Amino acid sequence: MSNKIERVEYETASKEFWDSHKDCIWGDLDTERLTATSIDEAIEEILDQMDPEIFPESWVFSAYRPMEVPLPDEHRILDYPLEYVDEEYGDPEGDGPDKPTEAMLEAARHLARVIKEEYKPWAHEEVARVVLKDVRKWVEENRSHWLKDIKFESKEVVYVESEDKDLVNWLLKNASEKSDGCS
Repeated sequence: MSNKIERVEYETASKEFWDSHKDCIWGDLDTERLTATSIDEAIEEILDQMDPEIFPESWVFSAYRPMEVPLPDEHRILDYPLEYVDEEYGDPEGDGPDKPTEAMLEAARHLARVIKEEYKPWAHEEVARVVLKDVRKWVEENRSHWLKDIKFESKEVVYVESEDKDLVNWLLKNASEKSDGCS
């Protein structure tokens, strides 16, 4: 398990940071089942499920990478098959399983390499934390369609066509005094 967890701000993270985390899955610290393949997807998934009255001003998201599978030991790979064969076919008065031959060990080493290369672990480890300092700004810049059906008249909503009325009300409640860009 890696001990180093990168910490960056969403708004100032470099292209190199994002490029180096393309293989990650993302979620906030309370996400129970990680499925988002980008931080923006994670933000959207979580915002879709939240009560708009409690949207935070800022938010911490984590990137997770599959844990590396260690190369299995060839002797451990052979333990069970040799024990089974010895129990079924070996000398009942014998000392236990025979020692593996060099050919068996070579086959086990090959199997160990294939397991390491082919096995896709479910377990992940946290490799980065990203702070999104301004959730409202993220919504305005990345999901402006959530705001498109709002019409203002004297800073009050007079018409909302969107199905995301809770989100709209939260955005209005948390909006600055200006309605720039929303009319």
